[in-house]
Amino acid sequence: MDRPGFFFCICPDHGLTRAHIEEKLLSRSPEEKARVFWGDEGLDARFWNALNLVSLDSSFHVLILRQAHLLKADEWRALSHALGTPHSSTLPVICLEGPWDKGKPRIPAHIAKSKCLEFAQLRKWTWASPGLDKNSLRPYLQAVLRSRGLSAGSDVLAFLAEIAIPDAFAVQTLADQLELAAQDGRVTREIIRGMAGFAREALIFDVVRHMEQGREALAWKALLSIGDGDEDLLFPLLGLMARDARLLWQLHAGEQAYVPRFLEDEKRDLSGRLGFDGIARILDAIVDAEKSVKCGDLKPRLAMAHFVSAVCTICGRA
Repeated sequence: MDRPGFFFCICPDHGLTRAHIEEKLLSRSPEEKARVFWGDEGLDARFWNALNLVSLDSSFHVLILRQAHLLKADEWRALSHALGTPHSSTLPVICLEGPWDKGKPRIPAHIAKSKCLEFAQLRKWTWASPGLDKNSLRPYLQAVLRSRGLSAGSDVLAFLAEIAIPDAFAVQTLADQLELAAQDGRVTREIIRGMAGFAREALIFDVVRHMEQGREALAWKALLSIGDGDEDLLFPLLGLMARDARLLWQLHAGEQAYVPRFLEDEKRDLSGRLGFDGIARILDAIVDAEKSVKCGDLKPRLAMAHFVSAVCTICGRA
């Protein structure tokens, strides 16, 4: 591909965006250098100086503008105007990382209607991807494992696809751990179970995700990969679920809350479906499970069974 005047990456998963930039826009010359700026910080003098930099040699700089969809309208107009002038020493890469809806990116109106985006689409100076989902996660996971010389049977690959977070960086981290654990290059369920002691919080996170989707069978599959459901598993799960319930409450109340980008749509949708009543019932289930064990009414395994069933029912009906 000939070097474009500027380039748009439209994807909510920055791991995928970064891989595309490295493969397509940073792979031609070792003299290329990259600098990163952030849209939520605004466009300050550092950005404009970098954009207008004139190199005295043959090298050029790649300017990566992260979270560009958060730029204010007046800043975007200034950027669009500046992109109309060729920059021989710089390649601006604008990353629109907002969520997608029904297979299409949600782009603010002042960006969607801008001349620079329209021109980029006309010249094919754009790359777009909705990110990973349940359909694309498995083939992506398989490709990442192969790139590391790892192999996994279809059953193991399916299991990994069930418990993995649909985020490129998360998959890369998981593959890094598997590469260290699988000395002969073959990933097995035993290896995954052996990793649970080091990545328990991440696996419990997947249990919570399955519960919030009302997928009780998958929640139990993930639980069984971690342990036998005793106190050392029950109470961390209750703690993570309580933290998530508070997050859902904040979202439904319209309060400021931090949500990882790849989970934002999912959490907002769930908080809206549950409402305050549903979230309160999840909190009640957490209290009941903890109280039943501490008062000696139930063994941890039985309390776990009641708790998982209760939350899956609440979220499934919502």
